[in-house]
Amino acid sequence: DHSQHSEVNLPVKRKENLHVWEQHKLLLLVGLMVQTDHEPEIFSSATDIEKSQEIISTKRPTIAIAPGAGIKLKEWQAEKYRQLILKLESYDLDFIVIGSKADVDLGEVISRQGKARNLCGQLSITELHEVLKQCVILVTNDSAPAHIGASAKTTVICNTPKRRQGIPASWQQSYNYFENGL
Repeated sequence: DHSQHSEVNLPVKRKENLHVWEQHKLLLLVGLMVQTDHEPEIFSSATDIEKSQEIISTKRPTIAIAPGAGIKLKEWQAEKYRQLILKLESYDLDFIVIGSKADVDLGEVISRQGKARNLCGQLSITELHEVLKQCVILVTNDSAPAHIGASAKTTVICNTPKRRQGIPASWQQSYNYFENGL
């Protein structure tokens, strides 16, 4: 039942020079946004769950890689993700590369010559949420998958060019931040 989770969305113009969390802090200060104790939730269907179980069908732990960030300055290099997978291949792990349709080529570069499966552009947000619930770790840039992974209670290793304060307290246990690369 989603009826208890109603929100009012106000049309607020995005400030180019502010990160989203900085803008949210300002909205809280002036009373245009109300802080709640609710953890972020994504509501998935039975079909989403079933699809995620087909994708993550092995008993081996799965590590998800989300290489896209939408902004090149926020992206860790594809070659570094590929090297990370190659270093971990000797362990009994599975790897998936996730992202939007815009990340398909990036996913191909990372999954080439390794045992990662490229799922970029193939999952809806709710399917991604269910897939991440089944992963042991998500390695990502500061991007939407980082937040979806935290919502899924997956350990998130987030590569970001600058350490950010203001991560929701309920997510802090899931986040590991590495400044300027791993």
